[in-house]
Amino acid sequence: MRKAANVAGQVGGKALSHSRDRTFHYPSPDPGYSPTTDEELADELRLLEDEDAALVGGDGPWRLPRLQTADTAMLSIAMRKHQTDPDKLKRQVVKTRDAAGAFNQFARAAWEQYCEGRNLVSE
Repeated sequence: MRKAANVAGQVGGKALSHSRDRTFHYPSPDPGYSPTTDEELADELRLLEDEDAALVGGDGPWRLPRLQTADTAMLSIAMRKHQTDPDKLKRQVVKTRDAAGAFNQFARAAWEQYCEGRNLVSE
């Protein structure tokens, strides 16, 4: 939880909110809203072509695997507006992605404990 809570101060709150609004929310009627284009995604995937594809998660009944490469690509696209230096952008994306994963693990563990404590999990 600490890892997730500290990322906004390390990366910048505006970059995170822009990232969330641009890639993970429904399109906004605001004329300033700009969804990700196919060209942006293709360009980003070309930049990641030397990276190993990584599937993370998948342990236990509540955990679904995620393609970390896809998370990295979408965060890079979304955060590029706020960071044009490629090395800094990569560090910020990795911090944000890892913090999101840590928060996901925390939330899932809390949910599992809640369910187990109330006998809501079937064996």
